[in-house]
Amino acid sequence: MAQAMGWVSQVTTIGLEMALPALAGHWLDQRLGTKLVFLLLGTVLGFATGMWHLLKLADANKKSTPSKPFTPDRADTPSGPESAARPRGPSESDGSVADRP
Repeated sequence: MAQAMGWVSQVTTIGLEMALPALAGHWLDQRLGTKLVFLLLGTVLGFATGMWHLLKLADANKKSTPSKPFTPDRADTPSGPESAARPRGPSESDGSVADRP
């Protein structure tokens, strides 16, 4: 539960980092009478900040989890002569001419 709350906190922070600069830019545009100048600056700044934080979070998560090489289950990938002689169902067609009716 604590780990889930940590993730919720991180995602909320990233969302606010992306949205608040754009909202502040809109507010500044209204106060100063400019048209979209600060809104666009806030949007770009917020997107860049949010993406930077997201990449930093992903990098930290990658470093904290051990990586295992992907090895498919033997039952999922038949091999050997018996798999070549096995009849295929309609969903297992490889698209060759022999598979067409």
